[in-house]
Amino acid sequence: HLAMHYYAKSLGYIERVEKVIKVGNVVTVEKDGTACSVPSSKILFNSSLCAQQTSNFSAAQECMRRCVASSPTTFGEDPFCWLHMAESCIGSYTELKRKSRVRFEDSVNSEQQLSNHHLSRVVDYLNQCIYLCTDEGINMPKSRKKDYLESARVSLAYVWMELENFASVIKLADLVLKEESLTTDSCGDDVPLISIRRRSIMRMYACEAMCKLGTPSEGLKYMITVQPQHDTTLSAAHFLAMIDGSKKDGNDSHKPLTPDELTRLNHARASIHICNAMTSLSLGEIEFAEEQAKSALNCLTNHVSDNYMCHVAKAALIHALLCGGKVENAIKFAKTIH
Repeated sequence: HLAMHYYAKSLGYIERVEKVIKVGNVVTVEKDGTACSVPSSKILFNSSLCAQQTSNFSAAQECMRRCVASSPTTFGEDPFCWLHMAESCIGSYTELKRKSRVRFEDSVNSEQQLSNHHLSRVVDYLNQCIYLCTDEGINMPKSRKKDYLESARVSLAYVWMELENFASVIKLADLVLKEESLTTDSCGDDVPLISIRRRSIMRMYACEAMCKLGTPSEGLKYMITVQPQHDTTLSAAHFLAMIDGSKKDGNDSHKPLTPDELTRLNHARASIHICNAMTSLSLGEIEFAEEQAKSALNCLTNHVSDNYMCHVAKAALIHALLCGGKVENAIKFAKTIH
């Protein structure tokens, strides 16, 4: 917040300087004859980064848009800038969507307005990012291009899921999953974990998309394993939560989980259980679906969790109970929901 305050003051000062330059009351060249540079693009770039960190997504998008417009050959050719704008726009969309669940839960029109207002721009931003990442003329390390490209494809898959373009989701998932994951040697320490998490997310997107298209058995193939050597829900959850697989729930004194890591891990477990439950329901495997829904609720009720994921897990359990003919149990459970 303090950084944003100073960046705002800097932008205000530069705007005044630019007005003076236009009037002609200030020298615009250095002593050696080179032009004076006004660092407005750099300030806008850094302001956008700070705004996104404070969840001020509209300001983040506007600052980066102005940055790209003021420097089309530098920042405008950096795929990160377009990815950042897309992420800020998605942030605004998810905030509005969360509010719409509270205010307009049954309003179809409000959902359509949200999609048209934000997601159409996100598609344009991400397509530009993908284009720049695949442009050989852009001078950037291949490992960084690959990182941005993978992130852009996962973000675009989310957008297509929201817009119910399920065929495009599957195409993007196949593109991401066929590529080799990023390595520590080429990208640094954190990127490989992020890359594995992205791939885990893409498997869940692809599974859900296949279910929506009426082929749940094909969707289940994406969920069988997240990595060839790891095929358990716990391993998949570690990948999804970006946690070192050697860390345990607290039994290992050498590498115990922090409270934040434990929350993330249980959220990831719940997500995978819910995905398995919904896919199993589509396949008619009712008992397994019920078991997975209960497992998801156990992960969420024992730890701090968001209400929306709890709502989805409860809905999956009620659905499984009804499909299994356990109507009385479903009614009894539904009455316990507040």
